[in-house]
Amino acid sequence: MTKLIKILFLFFFLYGCKTGISELIIKQNDNQENVIVNYSSNMNQFWAINIPIKIEIENTFQNQIKLVDHKYLYNNKGTFSKVYEIIGHKNIKPIKEPVIGSGANKSFIIYSKHFIDTIKFKKEYFSKRGNLKLESDYHINDILEFKREYTALATSILKKDTIKLTFFDTKTDNFFVKRIPVKW
Repeated sequence: MTKLIKILFLFFFLYGCKTGISELIIKQNDNQENVIVNYSSNMNQFWAINIPIKIEIENTFQNQIKLVDHKYLYNNKGTFSKVYEIIGHKNIKPIKEPVIGSGANKSFIIYSKHFIDTIKFKKEYFSKRGNLKLESDYHINDILEFKREYTALATSILKKDTIKLTFFDTKTDNFFVKRIPVKW
């Protein structure tokens, strides 16, 4: 009987133990992409601001995974946001469902879309810029300059925001969700 218990214990020990737990590592990093402001010629005013957020995803799973959905959440509501994959140092391209291989790292830029108080924004920001040629989208400072120059505005825009990422494990056919808080 004791021999059987020892064999069972050895079996569970050798086949039941894992040396480490695989996980998906997601980091938010600084970036130098431009903040974009949306202008409506019909309303004759700015109505939204898009903040670029760089995330790096490291797949430590043994399986490849797909990023199948993303939502930028502010005020507990999802909003439309664009995702771009960073290739090299400066090249970015729009993506639909990127595949991240086992042991691979990929970097992405997710643009938030925040509706803004147009009168306050125009007074505080664009009055300093002088006369602007108004177009549908206007690229202002890169994110680092924007943080330095307009700290109060940037902090109020990104307060309590999160990014919700939905992944698909291609080997097990399982979906899983990760939420990351937006750091400022």
